[in-house]
Amino acid sequence: MSFAGLYELNDYEIANLYKEMAENFYEDELYKTVFPYKKSRRRLVKYFFKHYLAAIRPYSHFIADSKELHSVMVVYDTSLENAWKYHLRLFSLNMKMIPMLISTHSFQVIWHVIKCWDMFTSRWVKEFVTHESYHIDLMYTKKEDRKQGLAKMLITRVCEDAKEKGFDVTMETHHKDNLALYEETGFKLMSVITHDNYDLKQYCLLIRNE
Repeated sequence: MSFAGLYELNDYEIANLYKEMAENFYEDELYKTVFPYKKSRRRLVKYFFKHYLAAIRPYSHFIADSKELHSVMVVYDTSLENAWKYHLRLFSLNMKMIPMLISTHSFQVIWHVIKCWDMFTSRWVKEFVTHESYHIDLMYTKKEDRKQGLAKMLITRVCEDAKEKGFDVTMETHHKDNLALYEETGFKLMSVITHDNYDLKQYCLLIRNE
């Protein structure tokens, strides 16, 4: 890892990160939309993160502001990518979600998640990026540590490293209020993805380093 001054999560921390991710994204608009039923959401979100983080682990950097993990970021690195293995791991993730959905004993839950599953996609990146890049896939700051500039610091460090390497940087957000923060660090809004019948917008952001 080359992100100067940042903490790299160890194997144990990565293996258990899904629990903290689930807690921090439980009320996030994207996850509330895909998993709208409170009765099953916490269990489904935790299960999703456990297997998703395992799927992308070989191709991602897991970094934090410090060993206390006040603010954590998962950065997908295309230079680590093995395309067919990556897609095979995502296919495996999809297959692992099936028994969990079935366990809800609710056709309504199953059908809703299937309809919304494409909301997790980052396919838009391929429209704008043609060489190596970082994709800021997941990021959270613990509630008690917010409004201290930790997220901005992580983003800035990642962008600095990308500039040195000539990598583009991409990310997305579903929170319009956060656009100003990302634009301050150099991101430009490239497109907005909407979803029929859902009041959810995905803002697609890019920094070019050519």
